Formats: sequence, structure tokens, C-alpha cells
Amino acid sequence: ALNSLSQELDQAFNNDELDFDLSKMNPNMVYALIFDLMMDSEKYEGKTFKLKGDFFTTTGPQGNPVFAVIIKDAQACCQQGIEFKYDFGGKIPETSRQVTVTGKYVVTEIEEGIQYNYVEASLVEFQ
Repeated sequence: ALNSLSQELDQAFNNDELDFDLSKMNPNMVYALIFDLMMDSEKYEGKTFKLKGDFFTTTGPQGNPVFAVIIKDAQACCQQGIEFKYDFGGKIPETSRQVTVTGKYVVTEIEEGIQYNYVEASLVEFQ
């Protein structure tokens, strides 16, 4: 089991264009990495991620659309969402679709001590 985990991590992290390819990891590993991403954001700043999950959209505080990829653990009981920014050309896609998002992780501070983190997507693909 340890050998397969090592191979999985090698596949996920050894990619010329991506720092973290979560689309190739098992759901428990993805969930653990996303949790670490939320807890220790600075170490991931500027890294390129490929995320796969459910597409979700809502309306932000200023009335603007907010997009996220929702990632579930292996039991499908727990989920984490990562916001991403992407220009869909004014057309908001339907929710409840599988999506793969590739882009750089951005860590910003919106107010003193309050972080706002998201993925600046360069590619969004719906399945």
C-alpha cells in the first residue's frame, strides 16, 4: 500500500506544467491536501494546481458571480470548496457538473489579517 501511495504522489507532483495534479490522486489524499491548503496557504502561493470536482456558483457580496470546484472525500460525506476566478464571457455555466480547473493559487489579504485565497484559472473544462 505504501508503494502505491508513493507512486500516486510521484504522478501527482512530477509534472512539468503542474505543481499539484489533484485530478490523479485518490479522494482521501486530495481531501487531505485541500485541508492543508486551507490551513497553511502561504506555502502553496503561486503553485499551479489541477483540481477536479463539482462545479458550483453563487452570487458574491457585490452581486458578482463566484465560482468554485467542490471536492469530496472518498466517503462522499465531507467536502471542501476552492474558489476560482475565470472569465466565462458573461455566460455562467450550469452547476452540478463535473469540472476540471487548472491555474495558479493566489493568496491575498482583503483586510488586516483576513486572507482571501483562490485559484486564478487558466483552463476550465467541463465533463
